[in-house]
Amino acid sequence: MDILTSAVFAWCAERRIGLRTQAGVSAASTAIELFERGYRTPDALFHALHGLSGTEMAHYG
Repeated sequence: MDILTSAVFAWCAERRIGLRTQAGVSAASTAIELFERGYRTPDALFHALHGLSGTEMAHYG
């Protein structure tokens, strides 16, 4: 769980987005999907989230 929260907190902080906003919730859902696909470190998850557009993130969530 720490792996997911670290990545999502960092992603939201970089964008100045609240965790409870639609974008924050979408990032959390996407992080779970990415974790299940093999992204197992906070750094890997953060970089994967960073590279996704809003449309791509909606696909995961």
